[in-house]
Amino acid sequence: MLGWARKHLGIDIGSSNTTIVVDKGREILFEPTFVAYATNRPGPARAIEFGANAKAMYGKAPPSIRVVRPLREGAISNFDSASDLIGHLMHRIKASFFVPHTRFEVFASVPESATNVEKRAIKQSLVAAGAARVTLVRKPIVAAIGAGLDVHQPIGSLVVDIGGGTCEISIISLTDLIVSRCLRMGGESMDEEITNYLKKHHSILVGEGAAEGIKVGIGPALLADGGAALPISVKGRHTVTGMPTEVSVLQSDIVRAILPVIDMLAAAIRDVIEQAPPDIMSDVLENGITLTGGVARLEGIGPAIEERLNLKVTIAEDPDHVVARGLNAVMRDRKSFKHIFVDAD
Repeated sequence: MLGWARKHLGIDIGSSNTTIVVDKGREILFEPTFVAYATNRPGPARAIEFGANAKAMYGKAPPSIRVVRPLREGAISNFDSASDLIGHLMHRIKASFFVPHTRFEVFASVPESATNVEKRAIKQSLVAAGAARVTLVRKPIVAAIGAGLDVHQPIGSLVVDIGGGTCEISIISLTDLIVSRCLRMGGESMDEEITNYLKKHHSILVGEGAAEGIKVGIGPALLADGGAALPISVKGRHTVTGMPTEVSVLQSDIVRAILPVIDMLAAAIRDVIEQAPPDIMSDVLENGITLTGGVARLEGIGPAIEERLNLKVTIAEDPDHVVARGLNAVMRDRKSFKHIFVDAD
């Protein structure tokens, strides 16, 4: 254990999931970004569950339990719950290595679009959770590193990182951004479109968890060919009677509900490409698009983007872990990547 006397952590705090890696290269934790609080006692609410356990309560908890999502659209929306979640995850890591008094040096990814206020909020939440020192790192470049792209070369690499709440589209060369754009949309936008469609056309209300299950299980697998006229069963609450109900919905209708989000994403990618210098175009044409982030796991999304842009789309290996792998590379060779650190002051 002497080799662990000083620990460095890489943290990617996402709207949907938070990942933590230790500087020896092994992924330690991958947990949903949720915290549950008990509210039926005097005084401040007490955190009782974190991560997957808290997410399982979301939408199903009684009034005595409040489930919080600390981040929305890539930004901290609840400072205290973000600190509670990070502090809990750090405590679990300390316990697993039997080093209860260790204070970590933390490297945290931040979206390129983050404001100074948002950057300070991330940094302060990590310090409040027990970090001895916090270094913020530019997330698009970290994602490219984790995807295995040679960012040091004068080659334009187009990386599209789609998470739950944000989508970052970046062209990277020589370890810097040529052009970048961030959309405050992602997998959760698809869930919302499914929820709105079911409410409008079938008079049924479903929660975020149910919409996500429909998206993962049905819609995205069929995005490329427009879906199939096969029925699926959806359970929820009737908007008029308020009673539990079950309806049959065509897969193709669910796909059509999601397609506007894919169209907006493709339009944004096209806009970023059009802003790039002409000499970058040959690289983009040859190498295509590297897709990262949790939404990249959805079957069919790659072909759907290819069809709209006529560009090859490659899904990164373990796309929802690329930022964690990139952070590990940065921690191993901090001097080479020092210029991608972000000043939050």
